[in-house]
Parts: sequence; C-alpha cells; structure tokens
Amino acid sequence: MGRRVRYPWTALSKLLRSWPRLSDQDIVFTSVLTGGRIVDIRAGFLNACKRAGITGLHFHDLRHTFASQFMMVGGDLYVLKEILGHKSLAMTTRYSVGVENRVALTVHAIRHSLVSPQ
Repeated sequence: MGRRVRYPWTALSKLLRSWPRLSDQDIVFTSVLTGGRIVDIRAGFLNACKRAGITGLHFHDLRHTFASQFMMVGGDLYVLKEILGHKSLAMTTRYSVGVENRVALTVHAIRHSLVSPQ
C-alpha cells in the first residue's frame, strides 16, 4: 500500500461515525457495483467530471487545491507537510503560493493593532 498520512482523528472519527453504514464490512465507502471495497476511484472521478462538464481536471489537482487553500487561510507549512505525508519540507514549499502576501497582510495588521487610536 501507499504511505500513511496523519489526520485530526477526533474530528475525522466523529465524521466517520455519523456516516451511514452501507454494508456489514468495515468499509466507510463501498462500491455501488459490488458493495465491497472500492479498488480504483479514477472511473468515478472521470464520470463525475464528465457529468459536470469539467475538462482538464485530474484527481491529483484536488490535492494541490486543498494544499493551496490550506496555506491561503493561514495554515502552517509544517502542519501541511504532515497532512500531505511529505518527507521533506522542500516538497511542501511548492504549496506556499501566496505566503508572501499573507506575511505582508499580517505585518500590516500587527502594525495597525500597535498604533493607538487617535
């Protein structure tokens, strides 16, 4: 199998417990064809894109989108490294797009919070 990634287990556990069980197996998401384990999600993803009229989107793009959005809302690069399961921080820094702008906004906010009202 692939690498293991750490998740916020408390929130994830709560979410998964609320998910309706579709089979007597220990599987959260089951195949609509077999009722068993989903082996490959590519076909379902491609069908969903086709039905939605989306072209040129790859499943891995969703990972990049998550990582970029995580960083844009103030996520920590080290935390993102753990979530994505990267071995090096250098790999994760590709998702730090917009960090420079966030730094400038943070400095601006701090500067204005230190200035006393007149």
